[in-house]
Amino acid sequence: IEESLKDLDRNGDGLVSVDEYMADLLADEEELMNDIELLERERRKFSEQHDTDKDGFLNEWEVRDWLTPNNDSPSRAVAARLVAAADSNRNGVLEKPEIVRNYQVFVGNSFISHGGEL
Repeated sequence: IEESLKDLDRNGDGLVSVDEYMADLLADEEELMNDIELLERERRKFSEQHDTDKDGFLNEWEVRDWLTPNNDSPSRAVAARLVAAADSNRNGVLEKPEIVRNYQVFVGNSFISHGGEL
């Protein structure tokens, strides 16, 4: 992801602008430059789908989400399972009493390297 961000970020500011995004899209596809509908669709996709914080740029997390849309990150999957297991009231948010009451979910998980400190 970091290497992709460096490749996309042509001005070195750590962010990907819509122009940098479009330049990457069109880099090897000169015939696409004349496809106005495609260009507009890609600009909308940048703004509506990829730029989730709506600041006009893609940061590292937004680039990560764009390049790995299914977000098959093992860490995220483990975190989701841990939250689901400890979320007693099923509101999607862990509250301090739930964490304390279900501490064994976190301490007993092999993916948590510092679980013993809980």
